[in-house]
Amino acid sequence: GVNSPGAGWAGWKRRRKGIWRGRGEPMLEFFTSVNTWVTNHQVLVVTLGVPLLTLAVTTVVGFVTVKMSLASQAAANRLQERLKLLELRQERVLELRRLCSRFMFLTMHAQIELRQENSKLAPSKPIDDQYLAEILKTMCEISVYVPRNDPDRQALEQAMEIQLKSVTDVEMVEKAAAEKKFALVSDRIIARLDSIENVIADK
Repeated sequence: GVNSPGAGWAGWKRRRKGIWRGRGEPMLEFFTSVNTWVTNHQVLVVTLGVPLLTLAVTTVVGFVTVKMSLASQAAANRLQERLKLLELRQERVLELRRLCSRFMFLTMHAQIELRQENSKLAPSKPIDDQYLAEILKTMCEISVYVPRNDPDRQALEQAMEIQLKSVTDVEMVEKAAAEKKFALVSDRIIARLDSIENVIADK
């Protein structure tokens, strides 16, 4: 009944305690048996346990070493790729600088030739076709080395066309202005590319 010794909260606690005591006894017996077995077979435990522990430690250390080595190799590969990319970009900038200098030399030399012809009060001769072809070739090479998304690309192409006109149009007066415009625009582009290389190198 409700008032019997086994009823109510106190009875439930006694029953629960008995259940857990019953469940804990097999575990206690298991650990006791293991401890007894280890005590009776210490030599066997040492003989087998030490090599197994050494193997486990060696395996873990080897795994960590290999993982660190792979990570280090991956970092070295990334650095090598970045340095190679930087080297290629630097070569590109140097080549663009060389081409711009060559274009200035070719056009200025052609202008000098035209002025000398005009000073002789003789009919002006057109620029030599082979020389003109060299100027046009240099213009194309410059266009190849300038990035298509560069904000000054169109201004550079216009400056080159004006500079070309200055050596093919005898009547053109503002030759110095054409040279100055090309020099300013090309210097801006090269300076921008140099700044990009510096940012890459600092990363």
